[in-house]
This record gives sequence, C-alpha cells and structure tokens, in this order.
Amino acid sequence: GPYGQTEWSWLTNTTGWTFNDGLYDTKYNYDDPRFIASIQWVADQMAAGYIMPQEQVSSLGGGAAFESGLGALHANGSWMIGELSSQSSAPVGFARLPQGPEGRKSMFNGLADSIWVGTEHPDEAWQWVKYLASQECADVVGEAGVVFPAQQSAVDKALAAYAAKGLDVSAFTDQALEEGGTFLFPVTDHASEVTAIMDPVMQSIMLGQTDAQTAL
Repeated sequence: GPYGQTEWSWLTNTTGWTFNDGLYDTKYNYDDPRFIASIQWVADQMAAGYIMPQEQVSSLGGGAAFESGLGALHANGSWMIGELSSQSSAPVGFARLPQGPEGRKSMFNGLADSIWVGTEHPDEAWQWVKYLASQECADVVGEAGVVFPAQQSAVDKALAAYAAKGLDVSAFTDQALEEGGTFLFPVTDHASEVTAIMDPVMQSIMLGQTDAQTAL
C-alpha cells in the first residue's frame, strides 16, 4: 500500500525522507530519489529471495507466514505482541529496528474513541468513551498486556505483564521514547484517492512488473 506502516516505512524514513511536509499537506513525496531507491531495494530483496515474495505475503499475510515458520524475521507493531508470541511455531523475541542514515524510525499510529452521530444511545456511548479515556481503563488494558495504553503508568503495567510471560518488549518502548524515533501516519485530505492511485503502483513494483524509478 501507499503507507507501508509495518512493511517499509521503517526503512524509507531512516533516509531523511518523509511522506509529506506535515499535517494536511497537499503533496506526497513519492517522487523523491531517496524513496525510490529505498522501495527498489525492498523489491530487489524480494526478487533475490531475502524477503518473502509479494505473492506469498498477499495470500498469507506476513504475520501468518511468520507464525507458521515460513519466515525467520517479521516486522510488525506492538499490537501484535500477543498474537506473535502465542501463535508462532517457534519461540519469539523482539528486537530494535535497523538503523539507517537518520537513525531508527517507526510510524506512530493510535486509535480514536468515537461516537457515531446517528447512535440511538448517545448518553450511554459518551459514558463508555469517557471510561475508555480514563486511567482506570488504561490500567485494565496495561495489566492484561494487550496493547500499550497512552498513560505511562499503564505502560509500566503492560511491560510488567509481558515480563511475567517471559517477554522483553522494551524494543517498542525504547523506540517510542527515542528523540525523533517516531513519525506520524500521514494525515491528509483525499487519503482514499491517494490509496487508489498508489496501491496498484506499489503492487507492480513489489511484484517485479516494473521498477520504482519508472513507476514513481
């Protein structure tokens, strides 16, 4: 896809490249030589057999392929810690991302608790959303070791919960705390149109049907 959250953005953005120049910018930098070279490198690794071919990833999904033992390394987000550690056919460990010219970079993405404008239960929905934003809820999530909540004290609880399962997941929190270590998922107007344009382009590059310089 056009954002490569877990697929390639953690590589492209280590070069100093950025998707755009800030929130609601009107231009994407897909024609930047740094991006083109990075994407071509990924495609070349697929063609050489060092990265699972796009055909297999598309049909199985990277997570499922890793869990079944078809891959030795898999890049994914912290929300997948539980599944990867419990469903994989071999013991799993978590490591820091590779370092590029501009250090290590990870796309930062969160969730928003929203209420549908057409709900028949606005008061009840509001009570639920308020709870979701509370320290109490964050502590419940942290103690369960599901994902990392937004509050630091709950993050500490999550780290303790993972540690109790024998999992050292500090690679994720160290990255989040590193200065300049994260960048935002692009926020722009016409995102669906960008996706419609870029999806087939990126697919054709990864499948080896065209090269990045020509396509981008």
